[in-house]
Formats: sequence, structure tokens, C-alpha cells
Amino acid sequence: MIADLDNGAVLASAPRRARMPWTRLRGMILRGFSEKLDAMVFPRCRSIHTCFMLMEIDVLFVDGEGRIVRCIHSLPPWRMAAAPRSAVLTVELPAGTILRAGTAEGHRLRLD
Repeated sequence: MIADLDNGAVLASAPRRARMPWTRLRGMILRGFSEKLDAMVFPRCRSIHTCFMLMEIDVLFVDGEGRIVRCIHSLPPWRMAAAPRSAVLTVELPAGTILRAGTAEGHRLRLD
């Protein structure tokens, strides 16, 4: 589960961690979010792309203390995004999740 500790909102109940090289490479390319996969978490990741993706995504860049250092709302396909130097992981969510949850930069996340 991914939860915003500052406002109590649940951003994802079934996230998948992209640890293996193939999973990291594929990410959300040519797949969609579902009840069984409602977020992708990329450890040791400071930049992403949305090439070959089928939909817009929300992106959170998170530092080592679990604090959001950059939010991107509705990043369309065929774009790139980089994180601030302090980011250590990236979370990809369905577009609209950040606004719906009221999550913002500076909030702390719980990543289970």
C-alpha cells in the first residue's frame, strides 16, 4: 500500500515494485492500471519516460525519508521527467490520483 501520511489518503492498494531489470525496463509500457496493479514503484530511479505508454500518468519523486520532492500531474505519453537530486525512488500512478488524494510536494509517504 502507498499512503500519504500527512492527510491519510491511500494512493495505491496494490503497487508493484520494479526491482528486476526486465520489470524496470517495461514498467507501464503497453499495459494499464487495474485493481491488481494500481502503481509502479521504481527504487533507485531519478528519471522516467512515457514512451510507448497507453495513457497519462501521475508521477511522484520521493527522497530517502519518504518525502515527496516533486509531483507531476497527468504526464502524457512520449514525455520524459527528471527528479531533483534528493530523489531516490519514483512512483507512477494513474492520472488524477495525486489531485484526488490531495497529495502534494513535501508530504510524506508510507510505502509498504
